[in-house]
Amino acid sequence: MKRFLQRNQSPIAALGITVASTLWLLSGTGATGSARDPSLEAPPVDRPAVTRVRVKTMESQRVIREVIIYGKTEASRSVTLRAKIDGRVMDIGAKRGAQVKQGELIVRLDVRDLQGRGGVS
Repeated sequence: MKRFLQRNQSPIAALGITVASTLWLLSGTGATGSARDPSLEAPPVDRPAVTRVRVKTMESQRVIREVIIYGKTEASRSVTLRAKIDGRVMDIGAKRGAQVKQGELIVRLDVRDLQGRGGVS
């Protein structure tokens, strides 16, 4: 029997706390039975005259966000290209400043002069 009472004390305690809290909250909402005391009310405040303002209705519109800046840029790295053989440039495969990948054609050389000299087959 003693164990039974110990297990059921939590719901009883919770109910008691709920009832006490409800009564406490309701005690502050009731009328005091007397009319309002005029001495407790704030005295009327003289308000300044209304100030006239101009109002303009605005509508949304598209705005082009653009910044024009004058300046000079410089590459972080530069490379000097040299051919292993002499020859006349026949074709340029890359533009100045373009990024190229390994194995990509940059310049085609005319090697007919070297073939005549026996330097290239």
